[in-house]
Amino acid sequence: MNVIIKPLRVLRSILPKEYKLRIVGISSLLLLNSLLELIGLGALIPVFTILLEDNVVEKYTWARYLYENFNLTSGDQLIVLVSLLLLTIIVIKNVLGLVIAYIIFSYNYCYEHFSVKVQGIYFRRGFSFFKNSSAHDLFRNVNNASLLFAQKQILGLLGLLNECFIFLIILIGIALYDPKIFGLVFFSTVNFLILFIR
Repeated sequence: MNVIIKPLRVLRSILPKEYKLRIVGISSLLLLNSLLELIGLGALIPVFTILLEDNVVEKYTWARYLYENFNLTSGDQLIVLVSLLLLTIIVIKNVLGLVIAYIIFSYNYCYEHFSVKVQGIYFRRGFSFFKNSSAHDLFRNVNNASLLFAQKQILGLLGLLNECFIFLIILIGIALYDPKIFGLVFFSTVNFLILFIR
């Protein structure tokens, strides 16, 4: 967990309060996007249930609710209805996902702060520093390096935190549904997770 905790401590020490609030906002958007992905995956379950099981209307409350409230007369109509609902959910999820992605990547999340800070450091070094330095390197550090740090380090760290959180939600859901499946999934994925973090 040091790969997450140490960068968080660094960011906490170098960022002013205003930018910490921005990061909280971006984290919320990333979490919302991941939850939308989970909803999209969860919406597949009713479709597979109808296709793979018999007497779905008698077994499941949600199927009986759809069957009765939409005045369906056959299992084929139920399949069509559930498929249309799934398609609607996927379209809404993807549209919201695009909006969230646009907001995140158009946001300058802390880039201005780092860029101005680097410029201030350079100006305090005086004229001789500029005279003996490459203009290309200075521009790269002020502009490109600051932008890459903001995008790759900060957004990458937030993405990793977000994925870990969603992973925990999935594990908890599987554990509540079937402890045996939880054990199989946990022990088959934990090694890959440790390798990924390293």
